[in-house]
Amino acid sequence: MKRRIVLWGSVGFIVGGCWVILSWAIPISTEPILWSLARLTCPIVPVSMALHFGVKWYWVVLTNVPAYALVGLAVEALMQLRNSFQAVGR
Repeated sequence: MKRRIVLWGSVGFIVGGCWVILSWAIPISTEPILWSLARLTCPIVPVSMALHFGVKWYWVVLTNVPAYALVGLAVEALMQLRNSFQAVGR
């Protein structure tokens, strides 16, 4: 389970890194579809927009790792709970 949570955190790092590289390549402010995707995949974007503060590129990556790890922890716990219920039902 620990490996899977580390993998979820790694995915968060990769997603954050991709957003940083994409923001350097094209201006995201002109594309509403990209803003919608950024709001879904980067938890700091809606928070920074609600509180009206700018975010440096490294904060995007640093906040994605623990956010994705927490999501992974919840998913893995639910999967273990489902497996235990299935084992009891047999």
